[in-house]
Amino acid sequence: MSFNDLERGSSSRRGVSGGGGGGSGGSGSRKTPLPLYRDEVSNSLPPEFEKLTNKIGIQIFKINSNVTAIQKLISLSSSSNTSAKAAAQDWSKRINDLIETTRELVKDATTDIKQLSTFPLGPANGAARLTQGKLQRDFQAAALQFQRVQKEAVATTRAKLEQDKQKERQMLKSRNSQQLLIDAEESDRASPSTGAEGGLQAEALDLLPEGPTQADLEYQESLITSREAEIREIESGVQELNEIFRDLGNIVQEQGGMIDNIEFNINSIAENTAGADRELVVAHEYQRKAGRRCICLLLVVGFVVAIVLLAILN
Repeated sequence: MSFNDLERGSSSRRGVSGGGGGGSGGSGSRKTPLPLYRDEVSNSLPPEFEKLTNKIGIQIFKINSNVTAIQKLISLSSSSNTSAKAAAQDWSKRINDLIETTRELVKDATTDIKQLSTFPLGPANGAARLTQGKLQRDFQAAALQFQRVQKEAVATTRAKLEQDKQKERQMLKSRNSQQLLIDAEESDRASPSTGAEGGLQAEALDLLPEGPTQADLEYQESLITSREAEIREIESGVQELNEIFRDLGNIVQEQGGMIDNIEFNINSIAENTAGADRELVVAHEYQRKAGRRCICLLLVVGFVVAIVLLAILN
Protein backbone atom coordinates (compact mmCIF):
# COMPACT_ATOMS: atom_id res chain seq x y z
CA MET A 1 0.00 0.00 0.00
CA SER A 2 1.41 3.40 -1.03
CA PHE A 3 1.17 6.78 0.63
CA ASN A 4 -1.30 7.88 -2.04
CA ASP A 5 -3.60 5.03 -1.09
CA LEU A 6 -3.35 6.00 2.56
CA GLU A 7 -4.16 9.62 1.73
CA ARG A 8 -7.14 8.59 -0.38
CA GLY A 9 -8.39 6.33 2.42
CA SER A 10 -8.03 9.01 5.07
CA SER A 11 -9.72 11.60 2.86
CA SER A 12 -12.60 9.23 2.18
CA ARG A 13 -12.97 8.58 5.91
CA ARG A 14 -12.94 12.33 6.57
CA GLY A 15 -15.63 12.77 3.94
CA VAL A 16 -17.78 10.06 5.53
CA SER A 17 -17.29 11.43 9.03
CA GLY A 18 -17.97 14.95 7.76
CA GLY A 19 -21.18 13.75 6.15
CA GLY A 20 -22.18 11.98 9.34
CA GLY A 21 -21.38 15.10 11.34
CA GLY A 22 -23.48 17.15 8.97
CA GLY A 23 -26.35 14.70 9.40
CA SER A 24 -26.08 14.78 13.15
CA GLY A 25 -25.74 18.55 13.02
CA GLY A 26 -28.88 18.73 10.94
CA SER A 27 -30.80 16.54 13.36
CA GLY A 28 -29.39 18.56 16.28
CA SER A 29 -30.45 21.81 14.66
CA ARG A 30 -33.97 20.46 14.32
CA LYS A 31 -34.12 19.56 18.04
CA THR A 32 -32.44 22.54 19.74
CA PRO A 33 -33.76 25.83 18.35
CA LEU A 34 -35.87 26.59 21.45
CA PRO A 35 -33.07 26.18 24.10
CA LEU A 36 -30.75 28.30 21.98
CA TYR A 37 -33.45 30.97 21.76
CA ARG A 38 -33.90 30.89 25.52
CA ASP A 39 -30.18 31.28 26.08
CA GLU A 40 -30.12 34.27 23.77
CA VAL A 41 -33.03 35.87 25.64
CA SER A 42 -31.46 35.27 29.08
CA ASN A 43 -28.12 36.59 27.87
CA SER A 44 -29.86 39.71 26.57
CA LEU A 45 -30.13 41.03 30.15
CA PRO A 46 -27.59 43.79 30.82
CA PRO A 47 -24.75 43.04 33.25
CA GLU A 48 -26.07 45.77 35.55
CA PHE A 49 -28.93 43.46 36.53
CA GLU A 50 -26.64 41.02 38.36
CA LYS A 51 -24.64 43.86 39.94
CA LEU A 52 -27.83 45.50 41.15
CA THR A 53 -29.22 42.29 42.63
CA ASN A 54 -25.97 41.68 44.51
CA LYS A 55 -26.00 45.26 45.82
CA ILE A 56 -29.60 44.96 47.02
CA GLY A 57 -28.82 41.64 48.72
CA ILE A 58 -25.96 43.25 50.66
CA GLN A 59 -28.19 46.17 51.63
CA ILE A 60 -30.90 43.84 52.95
CA PHE A 61 -28.29 41.95 54.98
CA LYS A 62 -27.00 45.20 56.52
CA ILE A 63 -30.54 46.36 57.35
CA ASN A 64 -31.33 43.09 59.13
CA SER A 65 -28.03 43.22 61.03
CA ASN A 66 -28.67 46.81 62.14
CA VAL A 67 -32.20 45.94 63.25
CA THR A 68 -30.82 43.15 65.43
CA ALA A 69 -28.22 45.53 66.91
CA ILE A 70 -30.88 48.18 67.62
CA GLN A 71 -33.02 45.62 69.43
CA LYS A 72 -30.06 44.64 71.62
CA LEU A 73 -29.26 48.28 72.39
CA ILE A 74 -32.88 48.94 73.34
CA SER A 75 -32.81 45.96 75.70
CA LEU A 76 -29.56 47.17 77.26
CA SER A 77 -30.91 50.70 77.58
CA SER A 78 -34.06 49.46 79.31
CA SER A 79 -32.13 47.32 81.78
CA SER A 80 -29.31 49.81 82.42
CA ASN A 81 -29.06 52.00 85.49
CA THR A 82 -30.89 55.23 84.68
CA SER A 83 -28.90 57.13 87.33
CA ALA A 84 -25.73 56.67 85.33
CA LYS A 85 -25.88 59.78 83.18
CA ALA A 86 -23.03 59.02 80.82
CA ALA A 87 -24.16 55.45 80.21
CA ALA A 88 -27.75 56.48 79.54
CA GLN A 89 -26.67 59.19 77.14
CA ASP A 90 -24.31 56.78 75.36
CA TRP A 91 -27.05 54.16 74.80
CA SER A 92 -29.44 56.77 73.47
CA LYS A 93 -26.85 58.22 71.10
CA ARG A 94 -25.83 54.81 69.77
CA ILE A 95 -29.46 53.85 69.13
CA ASN A 96 -30.17 57.13 67.37
CA ASP A 97 -27.03 56.91 65.20
CA LEU A 98 -27.75 53.32 64.20
CA ILE A 99 -31.36 54.16 63.33
CA GLU A 100 -30.17 57.04 61.14
CA THR A 101 -27.65 54.79 59.36
CA THR A 102 -30.29 52.13 58.75
CA ARG A 103 -32.73 54.75 57.47
CA GLU A 104 -30.19 55.81 54.82
CA LEU A 105 -29.71 52.16 53.86
CA VAL A 106 -33.46 51.75 53.42
CA LYS A 107 -33.64 54.85 51.22
CA ASP A 108 -30.79 53.65 48.99
CA ALA A 109 -32.27 50.16 48.75
CA THR A 110 -35.67 51.62 47.80
CA THR A 111 -34.08 53.48 44.89
CA ASP A 112 -32.31 50.31 43.76
CA ILE A 113 -35.51 48.25 44.06
CA LYS A 114 -37.29 50.76 41.83
CA GLN A 115 -34.46 50.55 39.30
CA LEU A 116 -34.56 46.75 39.43
CA SER A 117 -38.26 46.75 38.59
CA THR A 118 -37.56 48.65 35.34
CA PHE A 119 -35.63 45.77 33.76
CA PRO A 120 -37.77 44.10 31.05
CA LEU A 121 -38.13 40.46 32.02
CA GLY A 122 -40.07 38.12 29.76
CA PRO A 123 -41.34 34.55 30.25
CA ALA A 124 -37.93 33.19 29.23
CA ASN A 125 -36.23 35.02 32.14
CA GLY A 126 -37.83 32.88 34.82
CA ALA A 127 -34.80 32.78 37.13
CA ALA A 128 -34.32 36.55 36.91
CA ARG A 129 -38.00 37.16 37.68
CA LEU A 130 -37.77 34.87 40.72
CA THR A 131 -34.69 36.76 41.94
CA GLN A 132 -36.45 40.08 41.41
CA GLY A 133 -39.53 39.00 43.35
CA LYS A 134 -37.50 37.46 46.20
CA LEU A 135 -35.42 40.61 46.67
CA GLN A 136 -38.56 42.73 46.79
CA ARG A 137 -40.17 40.46 49.40
CA ASP A 138 -37.00 40.29 51.51
CA PHE A 139 -36.55 44.06 51.40
CA GLN A 140 -40.17 44.64 52.35
CA ALA A 141 -39.80 42.25 55.30
CA ALA A 142 -36.56 43.96 56.42
CA ALA A 143 -38.16 47.42 56.15
CA LEU A 144 -41.15 46.20 58.17
CA GLN A 145 -38.85 44.91 60.92
CA PHE A 146 -37.03 48.23 60.92
CA GLN A 147 -40.33 50.07 61.27
CA ARG A 148 -41.28 47.91 64.24
CA VAL A 149 -37.95 48.46 65.98
CA GLN A 150 -38.27 52.22 65.39
CA LYS A 151 -41.66 52.19 67.11
CA GLU A 152 -40.11 50.21 69.96
CA ALA A 153 -37.32 52.78 70.20
CA VAL A 154 -39.91 55.58 70.33
CA ALA A 155 -41.78 53.83 73.15
CA THR A 156 -38.55 53.29 75.10
CA THR A 157 -37.45 56.89 74.57
CA ARG A 158 -40.86 58.17 75.69
CA ALA A 159 -40.57 56.12 78.88
CA LYS A 160 -37.10 57.56 79.47
CA LEU A 161 -38.46 61.04 78.80
CA GLU A 162 -41.17 60.64 81.43
CA GLN A 163 -38.57 59.43 83.93
CA ASP A 164 -36.34 62.41 83.16
CA LYS A 165 -39.24 64.85 83.56
CA GLN A 166 -40.23 63.28 86.86
CA LYS A 167 -36.64 63.46 88.04
CA GLU A 168 -36.47 67.11 87.01
CA ARG A 169 -39.62 67.88 89.00
CA GLN A 170 -38.16 66.17 92.06
CA MET A 171 -34.93 68.11 91.68
CA LEU A 172 -36.82 71.39 91.41
CA LYS A 173 -38.96 70.51 94.42
CA SER A 174 -35.89 69.63 96.49
CA ARG A 175 -34.13 72.80 95.45
CA ASN A 176 -37.19 74.93 96.28
CA SER A 177 -37.45 73.33 99.73
CA GLN A 178 -33.80 73.96 100.40
CA GLN A 179 -34.13 77.54 99.19
CA LEU A 180 -37.08 78.12 101.53
CA LEU A 181 -35.04 76.92 104.50
CA ILE A 182 -32.12 79.11 103.48
CA ASP A 183 -34.39 82.13 103.17
CA ALA A 184 -35.94 81.39 106.58
CA GLU A 185 -32.51 81.09 108.19
CA GLU A 186 -31.35 84.34 106.67
CA SER A 187 -34.48 86.12 107.89
CA ASP A 188 -33.91 84.74 111.40
CA ARG A 189 -30.34 85.93 111.39
CA ALA A 190 -31.47 89.34 110.27
CA SER A 191 -34.03 89.57 113.08
CA PRO A 192 -32.85 91.27 116.34
CA SER A 193 -33.88 88.38 118.58
CA THR A 194 -32.73 84.81 117.90
CA GLY A 195 -34.22 82.04 119.88
CA ALA A 196 -34.52 78.28 119.96
CA GLU A 197 -36.65 78.31 116.83
CA GLY A 198 -33.81 79.75 114.77
CA GLY A 199 -31.44 77.14 116.09
CA LEU A 200 -33.83 74.36 115.13
CA GLN A 201 -34.10 75.73 111.60
CA ALA A 202 -30.33 75.82 111.32
CA GLU A 203 -30.09 72.21 112.46
CA ALA A 204 -32.79 71.20 109.95
CA LEU A 205 -30.86 72.94 107.22
CA ASP A 206 -27.70 71.07 108.18
CA LEU A 207 -29.54 67.73 108.18
CA LEU A 208 -31.17 68.40 104.80
CA PRO A 209 -29.35 66.56 102.00
CA GLU A 210 -27.52 68.67 99.51
CA GLY A 211 -29.91 69.72 96.74
CA PRO A 212 -29.28 69.74 93.01
CA THR A 213 -27.03 72.40 91.61
CA GLN A 214 -27.79 74.67 88.69
CA ALA A 215 -25.53 72.52 86.50
CA ASP A 216 -27.58 69.42 87.38
CA LEU A 217 -30.79 71.17 86.43
CA GLU A 218 -29.33 72.41 83.15
CA TYR A 219 -28.07 68.93 82.31
CA GLN A 220 -31.47 67.42 83.05
CA GLU A 221 -33.19 70.01 80.88
CA SER A 222 -30.79 69.39 77.99
CA LEU A 223 -31.37 65.64 78.34
CA ILE A 224 -35.14 66.14 78.08
CA THR A 225 -34.71 68.35 75.01
CA SER A 226 -32.45 65.76 73.40
CA ARG A 227 -34.93 62.94 73.99
CA GLU A 228 -37.79 64.99 72.55
CA ALA A 229 -35.70 65.66 69.43
CA GLU A 230 -34.91 61.94 69.12
CA ILE A 231 -38.60 61.07 69.33
CA ARG A 232 -39.48 63.57 66.60
CA GLU A 233 -36.69 62.27 64.37
CA ILE A 234 -37.67 58.62 64.80
CA GLU A 235 -41.34 59.41 64.17
CA SER A 236 -40.42 61.22 60.95
CA GLY A 237 -38.46 58.10 59.93
CA VAL A 238 -41.56 55.97 60.54
CA GLN A 239 -43.54 58.28 58.24
CA GLU A 240 -40.86 57.93 55.56
CA LEU A 241 -41.12 54.16 55.84
CA ASN A 242 -44.87 54.38 55.32
CA GLU A 243 -44.21 56.23 52.05
CA ILE A 244 -41.67 53.57 51.08
CA PHE A 245 -44.25 50.84 51.69
CA ARG A 246 -46.70 52.69 49.44
CA ASP A 247 -44.05 52.87 46.70
CA LEU A 248 -43.36 49.15 47.07
CA GLY A 249 -47.07 48.46 46.80
CA ASN A 250 -47.22 50.44 43.56
CA ILE A 251 -44.23 48.53 42.19
CA VAL A 252 -45.85 45.19 43.01
CA GLN A 253 -49.10 46.29 41.34
CA GLU A 254 -47.26 47.42 38.21
CA GLN A 255 -45.36 44.16 38.02
CA GLY A 256 -48.60 42.27 38.56
CA GLY A 257 -50.06 44.13 35.58
CA MET A 258 -46.99 43.27 33.51
CA ILE A 259 -47.33 39.60 34.45
CA ASP A 260 -51.03 39.70 33.54
CA ASN A 261 -50.12 41.20 30.16
CA ILE A 262 -47.53 38.49 29.59
CA GLU A 263 -50.02 35.78 30.50
CA PHE A 264 -52.60 37.42 28.23
CA ASN A 265 -50.10 37.43 25.36
CA ILE A 266 -49.25 33.79 26.00
CA ASN A 267 -52.93 32.87 26.01
CA SER A 268 -53.45 34.86 22.82
CA ILE A 269 -50.55 33.06 21.17
CA ALA A 270 -51.97 29.72 22.30
CA GLU A 271 -55.40 30.61 20.92
CA ASN A 272 -53.90 31.80 17.65
CA THR A 273 -51.86 28.61 17.40
CA ALA A 274 -54.96 26.51 18.01
CA GLY A 275 -56.83 28.52 15.37
CA ALA A 276 -53.98 28.02 12.92
CA ASP A 277 -54.04 24.28 13.59
CA ARG A 278 -57.76 24.19 12.85
CA GLU A 279 -57.24 26.12 9.64
CA LEU A 280 -54.49 23.71 8.62
CA VAL A 281 -56.81 20.78 9.24
CA VAL A 282 -59.53 22.43 7.14
CA ALA A 283 -57.04 23.18 4.38
CA HIS A 284 -55.81 19.60 4.47
CA GLU A 285 -59.35 18.27 4.20
CA TYR A 286 -60.07 20.64 1.33
CA GLN A 287 -56.88 19.58 -0.45
CA ARG A 288 -57.74 15.92 -0.02
CA LYS A 289 -61.25 16.46 -1.39
CA ALA A 290 -59.83 18.44 -4.29
CA GLY A 291 -57.45 15.58 -5.03
CA ARG A 292 -60.36 13.13 -5.12
CA ARG A 293 -62.27 15.39 -7.49
CA CYS A 294 -59.26 15.60 -9.79
CA ILE A 295 -58.96 11.82 -9.85
CA CYS A 296 -62.65 11.43 -10.64
CA LEU A 297 -62.38 14.03 -13.39
CA LEU A 298 -59.37 12.27 -14.86
CA LEU A 299 -61.24 8.96 -14.82
CA VAL A 300 -64.21 10.51 -16.61
CA VAL A 301 -61.96 12.14 -19.20
CA GLY A 302 -60.11 8.87 -19.71
CA PHE A 303 -63.37 6.98 -20.09
CA VAL A 304 -64.63 9.47 -22.69
CA VAL A 305 -61.35 9.32 -24.59
CA ALA A 306 -61.48 5.54 -24.57
CA ILE A 307 -65.02 5.55 -25.99
CA VAL A 308 -64.01 8.01 -28.70
CA LEU A 309 -61.01 5.89 -29.66
CA LEU A 310 -63.12 2.76 -29.80
CA ALA A 311 -65.65 4.56 -31.99
CA ILE A 312 -62.93 5.72 -34.36
CA LEU A 313 -61.38 2.28 -34.56
CA ASN A 314 -64.72 0.65 -35.30
